[in-house]
Amino acid sequence: MKPDVKSKTVKVTLAWLLSCIGICVQAQDTEEIEVTGNRLDTSLMSPAHQVTAITGEDIQLQLNAGGSLAEIIAREVPGMGQPSQSFTNYAQSLRGRDILVLIDGVPMNTNRGVNRDLFNVHAENVEKIEVVRGGNAIYGSGATGGVIFITTRQATTDHRRETGFSLSAPTDYEADGSSYRFRQGFLGTSEGFDYALNLVAESRGGSFDAEGNRIAPEASQGDMFDAELWSLNAKLGRNFGADQRLQFTALYHDADQDTDYASDPGVTSEPLRSVRAQSIEGLEMENQNTVENRVASIDYFNRNIAGSRLHAQVFHRDYLTRFYPFDARTRSNNRHLAQTELEATVYGGRLTLTTPLSGNTELLWGSDLQRDESAMPVLTYDGNAYDQSGGLVFESTGRKTYMPPITHDSVAFFAQLHHRFNERWAFDGGLRHETIEMSFDDFVTLPQTLEADPAITRGGSVDYDASPFNASLVFTPGGHSEWYLAFNQGFELPDVGLQVRNASADFDIHSSQLEAIETDNLEIGWRGDWDAVRASLALYRSSSDLGRVQTENFGLTLSRSEERISGAEATLDFQVNEPWSGGTTVSWARGREKAGDASDFQDMNGFRIPPLKITAYGQYQAADQLHRLQLLYSDSDDFRLDGATGFGRRIVDSYTTLDWLSRWQLDLGSIELGIENLLNEDYFTVYGQLLRSSSNTSHIPARGRTLRMGYRIEW
Repeated sequence: MKPDVKSKTVKVTLAWLLSCIGICVQAQDTEEIEVTGNRLDTSLMSPAHQVTAITGEDIQLQLNAGGSLAEIIAREVPGMGQPSQSFTNYAQSLRGRDILVLIDGVPMNTNRGVNRDLFNVHAENVEKIEVVRGGNAIYGSGATGGVIFITTRQATTDHRRETGFSLSAPTDYEADGSSYRFRQGFLGTSEGFDYALNLVAESRGGSFDAEGNRIAPEASQGDMFDAELWSLNAKLGRNFGADQRLQFTALYHDADQDTDYASDPGVTSEPLRSVRAQSIEGLEMENQNTVENRVASIDYFNRNIAGSRLHAQVFHRDYLTRFYPFDARTRSNNRHLAQTELEATVYGGRLTLTTPLSGNTELLWGSDLQRDESAMPVLTYDGNAYDQSGGLVFESTGRKTYMPPITHDSVAFFAQLHHRFNERWAFDGGLRHETIEMSFDDFVTLPQTLEADPAITRGGSVDYDASPFNASLVFTPGGHSEWYLAFNQGFELPDVGLQVRNASADFDIHSSQLEAIETDNLEIGWRGDWDAVRASLALYRSSSDLGRVQTENFGLTLSRSEERISGAEATLDFQVNEPWSGGTTVSWARGREKAGDASDFQDMNGFRIPPLKITAYGQYQAADQLHRLQLLYSDSDDFRLDGATGFGRRIVDSYTTLDWLSRWQLDLGSIELGIENLLNEDYFTVYGQLLRSSSNTSHIPARGRTLRMGYRIEW
């Protein structure tokens, strides 16, 4: 299909969806209708996958132990990689593979993956999180490891005002390590409409390690030290009778860094991991790390349209993010002191219908379409000024192209059948067919801009087709436990921009490096739920003939490998008596890969496969207070091959952290307290030990003991 034809198809289908949403009826008595984007739920059977639900109350509590969503999810979800404590979810895979992140049903992933998908909304504005573990394709490309559903705060039937503020600082107090956060929410109903308006404003200081030293800026993926954050989300909805609902949702999230500290380039001359990354004061750089995420969507829900339930959504998203500059003057594929940005515009629509075929059978079916337009401009800087200042002065020399504008158009149709045979046995299975076209125009690569007669890399287009299917059985032998066996295929596009930005003049857009990643996921699992005990166990295996495009030496080497990932996860929660409870999770995975010309499989690197992770907690909860002690243990592992180091291939040491969380309910509001890293453990995260920049500038220690206090009130 030609680009202009597909573009027309996208516009026509969007117009059709909007016309569905525009159906008007007479307003009647308001009745709550929940609009959700989760296609994986059905009332006929239990899910044939593992799901972790994180409630708003859990999120509020965990904010006092380190506030980013990436950190909260890592503490709560088995299979999720250990958090980096930086401004990235790079290396934080789910079961060793990629994650599709949806905020109010809108995808946060872009065709040029920059690993900031969990940093596009403030955790204070989140109502709930559902993490579906295991690959699937019902949402299309990108969910080979699982799906994270993030729902922002919802309207309430009563008028409510919610106010909260908090402050945090290292216990070895440093004035420039203080952070402040304020939240104001307005929720309720008025004249037939329901609404939710929530604003979060935060001012962050620096972070300090267990020895009281300021942690250096992360020079690879970035951080948010000394930053201002604003996050606003709004929902306006109306029910029409008992069956129909129309809802408008808007999200604006802005995070801007303005720090006087830089990462000292002098540590790069020392042996790897022999010194910590060092911060130096006196940074002169106008454009620093940033994220700006603007999303708007319209949802229409109808409980009974020709006997089916319908959910239609159209959405639009504008996205901008910027990274810390990197020195690549000696690399042939770059030759600049440069700072990259990603600019993306995404719009699309989703149509989902649930059609009962009998009392024990229903069909979930529908269509998706999406256009993703992404580009990576680059800011270049004067190398002499940088060198003479010792890495502090960044004088702009202009703006160039790093990755040209790339357009992805996708159209998909899917069908999923759910059937319950009897009280014990249930089945579901389905198929999705998706057609994707990627295209970009001719451009000049960054290193070629330094040539008098630069070579031109030719653009073009390439089509992808994928038809993944899934099938699963659920067996319920009794009233307290159930077993399931599931096979799911998933797929995702390779990171085309990663290759295009390093392309040579003879680049072939139809090369095998650009073939889609198709995965086969087999899982067997068990769940048990008794009055005082809940437990689960899952064993899984995921395989693909072509894995991600791997980059070694900052893109100078690209390779695709056959991959085999297997693992196990277990959870246990128990109630000792009325106030006392506890629980634990265990996550283990092993990944093996084989390059096309290799004869044997080898271990995958540590950025893909995290070490063994164990979490545990003990909790006391009474009517007016809650106290929780929680633990995270990350095991040691050796990701080297025959003793040789490389990207993501280093020895990782184990570490254990403890957090203390408390909440006291008062007559007016509540007081919260959290102590992160209670024992002031001096350690490096897995990310900090693997050295993302392949130098000591990424040898970042973790935060030391940090105290957070807050107050919340509803009025």
